[in-house]
This record gives sequence, structure tokens and C-alpha cells, in this order.
Amino acid sequence: VSLVACSSTVVLEQVAPEPNINQDHGATTISLRIEKGVRDTYVQDGTPSMIGVEVRDWHKSLRSAFRHSFRRSIPTMGNHPDLTIRLLKAEFSIVPAAVTSGGQAAAVRGSIRYQANLVARDGTVVRRIANTAYSKRGFSERAQVSVAAADAIETMFEEIAAEFFGQ
Repeated sequence: VSLVACSSTVVLEQVAPEPNINQDHGATTISLRIEKGVRDTYVQDGTPSMIGVEVRDWHKSLRSAFRHSFRRSIPTMGNHPDLTIRLLKAEFSIVPAAVTSGGQAAAVRGSIRYQANLVARDGTVVRRIANTAYSKRGFSERAQVSVAAADAIETMFEEIAAEFFGQ
């Protein structure tokens, strides 16, 4: 099935990304706080050259990635952690990775525009990041949009870990 359609929309349900993060910060605890600016359900409208995406349960996907990101190296906890990653923005979309001579998307990549702060227990912002994370691979089939989303989430958390913890 082609990625090209005027008004076609693919539904993106919860995904289970597993970012490759290996931090060693001793007994420091960390949590994730998803702020109001991060929508849980929304639609990225399609264009004449690309399908649209209806995103559902986005917060669950982000929390799953967080648990898989830091579970091996930093204890995660919800109440009174030493550090909190405040996710201020994280919006998934698909963007062209390859375009035909007719201007149609032949392949796409997952893309997440995001902003995050690392906040200490006392409320001090320790670090900030704003960036766009892309899936590592391009995809050409509608069914692969969930793989593109998981891949982009993995990239986002890997970038956050690198910026916040120097990985």
C-alpha cells in the first residue's frame, strides 16, 4: 500500500520503543513528567503527496520508552525523584525521506519535534534540549508507520540522554 493519498489517514496506536541507553549514575533516581503541551491523541493531516497520521495513546508510548531507556542504569521512580525529565513538547509526524519525480513521497521517516528539561528535586532546571529526532530508517509502506514512530521515539530518548547525561 502506497504512502501517497490525498485524504487517507493511518492510525498510530501505542508502540513499544526500546532506546539504546546505558547510563551509570549510582543511586540517582529519575522520573518522567509529560506536560500539558504534549498531546496524547491528535491528527497530522495528510497532503496531496503524503498520508496523514492519527496518533493515539502517545503518552503510553513515551512512558514505555522512558521505562526501557533508563531501567538498566538509573532507578526510576514517580514520587520525589532526584531528577525529573519534563517533556514539554513531543509531536510525532511523518516527513518525506525520498520523493518521486512527480513530487510524491516514495519513503518517509518518523519525526518528533521535542523540548525537554532536566529538573532537580528542588525545581532547578539543570539542562534543556529542543530538537527534532528522526527515525533511523526510511519506510515505504503504511503499516511501517508504527515502526517509524518507535524508531523516532528511540532516537529522541537517546538524544535526551546524551544531552542530559553525556552518553
